Formats: sequence, structure tokens, C-alpha cells
Amino acid sequence: MKKILLLVTVFLIVSMTSYSQVQVTFSVDMSVLQTNGYFVPTSDTVRVSGDFNGWSTTATNLTHGTGADSAIYSASVPGIASGPINYKFIFSTAVGIQWETLANNRSATIGTKDTTLPTVPFFTNVNGAKEHVWFKVDMTVPIKAGLVTPGTTPVLLAGTMNGWSTTATPMTKDANDSIYTVLVDSLPSGSIQQFKYIFGNPATWESPVNPPLIGGNRAYMVPQQDSSVFSAFWNDVNPNIQLGTATINFKLDMSVMVRSGIYNTSKDSVLLSGSFNSWTTTTDFLNQNAANDSAYFLTHTFTQEPIGTLEPYKYVVKKHTTGIDSVWIDGYERPVHWGGNNREELFTGAAKDTTDYYDGIHPDWLIPNGTHLQVTFNLDMTPAMDPTKQAVPFDPSVDTVYWSSGEPTFAATQHWYRPSGGHIKNVPLHRVGSSNIYSCTFTVAEPSFNAFEYNYEWQNPDLSWTSEPAGLGVDFAYRVRYAGQDVANHFPKNPWTFHNDTWTNTDKKTDQETDPYTSLTGVKAENFNPVTYSLSQNYPNPFNPSTTIKFTIQNPGLVTLKIFNILGQEVATLVNEQMKTGSYSYNFNASRLSSGVYFYSINAGNFVSTKKMLLLK
Repeated sequence: MKKILLLVTVFLIVSMTSYSQVQVTFSVDMSVLQTNGYFVPTSDTVRVSGDFNGWSTTATNLTHGTGADSAIYSASVPGIASGPINYKFIFSTAVGIQWETLANNRSATIGTKDTTLPTVPFFTNVNGAKEHVWFKVDMTVPIKAGLVTPGTTPVLLAGTMNGWSTTATPMTKDANDSIYTVLVDSLPSGSIQQFKYIFGNPATWESPVNPPLIGGNRAYMVPQQDSSVFSAFWNDVNPNIQLGTATINFKLDMSVMVRSGIYNTSKDSVLLSGSFNSWTTTTDFLNQNAANDSAYFLTHTFTQEPIGTLEPYKYVVKKHTTGIDSVWIDGYERPVHWGGNNREELFTGAAKDTTDYYDGIHPDWLIPNGTHLQVTFNLDMTPAMDPTKQAVPFDPSVDTVYWSSGEPTFAATQHWYRPSGGHIKNVPLHRVGSSNIYSCTFTVAEPSFNAFEYNYEWQNPDLSWTSEPAGLGVDFAYRVRYAGQDVANHFPKNPWTFHNDTWTNTDKKTDQETDPYTSLTGVKAENFNPVTYSLSQNYPNPFNPSTTIKFTIQNPGLVTLKIFNILGQEVATLVNEQMKTGSYSYNFNASRLSSGVYFYSINAGNFVSTKKMLLLK
């Protein structure tokens, strides 16, 4: 048996694709955007963003040519690995980053030599056409303060669209609220309009605080859309939102990364990066707990923050090594509970702690030495072969399908990440007979952890690649699966075969798994002869961190079971599938959620029911 496993391991290592490192030159033509005024060379910056730079919006600037090529922007980027890359061109303006509006990312297959990609025009639907824009302002606060009397005090718009006139553009109050409105026509799409709202004579000018602002003025880029709307509160003070000042103590457990041998507590460091600190990668390093060197913390104060805001963030590792990172491609974690996307923490206006694990990996999910966990993935490629769903269909006679890890930390534990190439190696799948099912099996190298975050791609004979989309900023851009566990660090079913996957062309991957315990138990059928639809109260309630939800289905059909927070925002989808008539129970693990009130809701046929539950940690 040991010889067989050794041969399988050698076969997989030999079969995995390898990469070399080259320089790639990117070029984009900005002439059309420059002509219609959407792009302003003197103030805007052109960049390229892609998987080779972690989809950074600041890392890779392009410079313009000279003479007849002055509108051609280019940059030569070293250290890009051979193989498939995905990217888009962007440019930064005073109102933010402008992305190409392509439906899909640009892609290219990089060989083993330095490459110059063809010059392409910046793709956008903005062409400078004259558009109408509705400008609206909510004057509730100055009206309640007695500063504005409806019907008497004029409210106006002043800005670049009217030469900053304080009389030219009066606004009209809606009959049933405190919102004033004016329609401005003939504004070129792509142009940036600066303005403020004013009232009275002489004029009282507002002092807006919410970006985007240019020199203290509001700024709005006119979209390629007729009758778009810009709406704001006077001075950006929302009378309906309660503000609060409080701290969140971000607590991070790095023990799994330490025990997996890929993080050194005496040399490496980790920082907090989120929207509240401009997504820094150079400051806000976490403090190490003196009593536990695998535990880190950092307290951030939120000042006058709207209560109920979901604060997005991630942790970023900084390795002590120089040059290309030997573990992480870009340092950012890929939290499994969000399929690689950002974490979110609810700001409640009260001091609180988080309980975070790097990449969302709980210590109980560690795969210790001696486990020899063998896992099998199966993929249905039928949609990829359908020309109505796939522009260039998969050809089973010549193309090769690969399982591709989207989690650099896991890949590092498997020794799949090559610093010299900057890419994670892929595991090939093999066709099952003459079916459209493809399969791969490998034994997890130890120590590692039980969380598989991945997608699929195939390689053509010309070495070009086609990948399932993994859009930037999309929840569950990668699939997440777990081998079943009954208790900490124990795997009662080994080998483990995951639920079948199906090739998809959508960014968001559905049918996600939430934890190893639910993967083992899942949805259990208890009785196949129910007389009606029902949703029972969860038990136990309150709970920490797991609870059981029972429901019955009278008629076969699509069933969804979802979890919502107190703000009505969806936080988890437990069931989204066709189900037979029967009684079912679902074990829900809320280890990734904060304490508080949650609601679970079922939708089956014409039956809809919602119940409340309480998570206490």
C-alpha cells in the first residue's frame, strides 16, 4: 500500500504543470478616451491590474509614448510566470478607479520567453455622449434646524455645469418629503462635474465630507446613461443614521499556519488591511500576544461611524525573506468563509472583539502527521462542451482539465508553490471512461489543514488556458470544500470523495460548504412522508457554535434555506437545491459569525417561513 501511495504521489508531482519567470510588456491605446474627455492625461494615471500583481489598483503604472504614440501607454512587468494570466487596464481619476467594462477579464498565455502583448484600445462604453443627470439633495437637517423654510428659502445647485452660478440652477422640493431636485442636461459622459448644494441669498454653501471630493467640492463622473441620479444629504449628514464611536479589537490566531510550518512567529509579521485604513499594506501591524506567540491583536477606533456598517478587511502576512515570497503570492489571506473574498465585521457602536483565524482555518481543522488523508474531486464538464454556454467549447480529445488551488497557504503546505515561477502548480484530472466526468485523487501532504478552496481550468494544445471566472471582489469566486470530521483533527471517512462539481462560467460559485462537521453530516433525510411544509425552531437556542434546523417538504422542488443578520443581510446559504418530499435536518455551524440575533428563512414552492435564533459566544 505504501508503494502504491508513493507512486501516486510521484505521478502527481511529475504531472503537475511547472512555470518559469519572464517579462511581459502591456500596452493600451487611450486616444479615444482622451478625445472625448473621459481620460485626462495631465491628471489621470493608467495602470494594469491582474492576477500577477494581486489585482492591485496601485502597483503597475503605465507611461505614455511620444509623438504619434503619445496616447499609447505601456509598461514592462518582470517576474510574471509562464502560463495563463488574467488582467484589465484601469486608470485612476479624482473620483476613483475606472475599469475597462469588458464582460470578462482579458487573458493571455505567457510562454517561457519575454513577451510583448499586442496594443489594445481601452474598452469602455463611455463615448462622451450628452446625457441628462438628476441632482438631488435631502434638506431634512437644515429644515429641522430652521435654516431653510420650504417654499421661501431657495435651494440651488452650483458647479462646473453652470459656471458656479449661485442663481442659475434652482432646485424644486418634492411634495411629500424634504428632497430638492433639478435635471441638468447636455453633460458629456465621462466628464467629472464639480459642485455643491447651496441655499438662501446670500448663498450658504454646504461642506460635504464624503468622497469623492475635489478641493472640498463634490465630484461626479457622468456615466454613459441617460437620466442618471446623484443624491446626497446636506453636508452628508443623514438624519436617519445613528453614528457611533467605538473600538474593535481585531484578534487573530495564526496557530494553524505555524503548525503547518509556513509562518515563523519570531521572524514574520501580519498586518490589518481594510477599507477603514485605506487597505494599507505597510502600516497597522498586529501586536503579538506575550503569553501566546501564535496570537495577535490590534485595536482600531472607529469615529462617528454609521452604526450597522459592515467593515470589510483582510489580514496580510509580511515574510521576513526578501525577493519573491516563498509562501504567499501577495501576502493577502483568502478567507474560506467568503470563498477568498474580504471578511466583514458589523460595527454596532459598542466595543467588541473579533475571533479570527488566518484564512478562516480553525485549529481543529489541522491535518496532523500520520493522517494520510486521500481526497477525490469529480467534475462534470458537460456545460463546458456546450457551444451555447462556452464560446470555445472544451474538446475532450485534446484538452486537459486541471484542479487549481485558490489558496496559496494550502498550496505551500503541499509544496506546490514555486517562488521562482510565482505560480501554484495544478493537479490534472482524468476522464472517467467515456463520460463527461473528470476526476483527480491526491493524498494531502502533512502537516496541513482541512479546507479546499479552488476552481477548474483547462489547457489547450497551443498551451492557452480557459478558466472558470474568479472575479475580483466577488464572494465565493472559488469553491470551498471540507473533508468530513466528527471531532477535532479526526477524519472518520478516509479516503474522502467530495460532492460532484459542475463547470461554470459564473464568478460566484454556488453550493459552498461551511465547515468539516456539516460536510460530514450535511442535510439528513429523516422521513419521506410529510403531510405539509414546516420549519421548526432550531435546537439548541441560544447556541454556540452549532445548532440543528429541521424542516419538512411536502412536494418535490427547489428549496432554499438561508441565514440573515439583524439588518436583513444574507450571511449564509445552507440549502439551494432540488429536494424530494421528506423531513430534513441541517446542522448549522456559525463559528465564523459574531454573537447576535440571526434569522433563518426557508422558501419551498409557495411556502415561506422565517424564525429567529440567538448565537452567544
